[in-house]
Amino acid sequence: MAEKNQQVYPIAPANGYTRSDAESLESADELKRKKKIKMAIYISIFVVFQIIVITTMSLTVMKVKTPKFRLGNINFQSFESTPSFDLKFTTQIRIKNSANWGSYKFKASNVTFKLQGQTVGQGRNQKFFNGWAS
Repeated sequence: MAEKNQQVYPIAPANGYTRSDAESLESADELKRKKKIKMAIYISIFVVFQIIVITTMSLTVMKVKTPKFRLGNINFQSFESTPSFDLKFTTQIRIKNSANWGSYKFKASNVTFKLQGQTVGQGRNQKFFNGWAS
């Protein structure tokens, strides 16, 4: 009587296909391969997105602009008028860097003055840091 109440389980699958251990290992390897491909695709999409964001920021927000240069108080030392002219003066060079982020430095260097594309004078400036002579 106890045998009538027990349920019988089939040994073979109901769909008629049998699965061996080799097939289950192949499907596990296939799943791992698909997961690796999916992860590589996600990483690639993230890298492309970051490149787009960095390029957009660098072309808009972080764009480097030329600082404004102005001559301050000019003290004339000599002026000679011949067929050409000879002028000696000292002046302050004022640099305004409000359009850019961060500070700037200039080493001691030469300054060239031009008029309509022609060099009309040269001079030497001191070392600068943030617009202050040092």
